[in-house]
Amino acid sequence: MVKHSIEKMVRDFNASGSGSDLRIGTIKFASNSLTETDLTSDFDKLIKELEKTPYDAGGTSTREGYNEAFTMLQGGSRGADYGKTIIFITDGETSIGVAPDKAFSDKFHDAGINIITLGIKGYKKSELLTMSRYENNVVEIADFLLMDKVIDKVF
Repeated sequence: MVKHSIEKMVRDFNASGSGSDLRIGTIKFASNSLTETDLTSDFDKLIKELEKTPYDAGGTSTREGYNEAFTMLQGGSRGADYGKTIIFITDGETSIGVAPDKAFSDKFHDAGINIITLGIKGYKKSELLTMSRYENNVVEIADFLLMDKVIDKVF
């Protein structure tokens, strides 16, 4: 269900008219983080890679996932004229390492990175707010089955 929703989000972004300026990368984080797809504008390739990605149950290494995303965005930067956004989707709260705090969040916001968080079921809202900073950038989803409907409204 999550893969289908992410595929839909990617297709919706692609249909938005951003063209080759839009690049998306994906990072899976559970007990550790792993770049699943590097930044790319080849959305068909990205979707094929996502289809192969297994769901990892287990711990939630929030900081590691965010740090990997930060590195990806900084390394793939085209300059200050291009926006950078992390869409962070989680079904849990930090269980490995230390939960993000304001100092950790500052690193992202000081770099001009916008953060949108999606919490599904077992998330901790205070962690999502710490990183997104704005209530409007926190999306709460009661169940995985509702993801497509929420993504239609948000993206």
